[in-house]
Amino acid sequence: MDDQTISARVELGDYANRVLGIIKIKYGLKDKSEALNKFIELYGNDILEKEASEEYVKKVIAVSNNH
Repeated sequence: MDDQTISARVELGDYANRVLGIIKIKYGLKDKSEALNKFIELYGNDILEKEASEEYVKKVIAVSNNH
């Protein structure tokens, strides 16, 4: 997966804005963009799994073959 930066203008509700504000403070981030990225880093795996590296796939296949 590439680490490309995408610019997006978003409209936040009051609650979402407060949540991002708390994340920003808790993790010492410079802005709400970083807070949004941190939130996604923390909870994104619940929705979308990250791509497995080629090395990891080979390891899983080797373990499976040895079983």
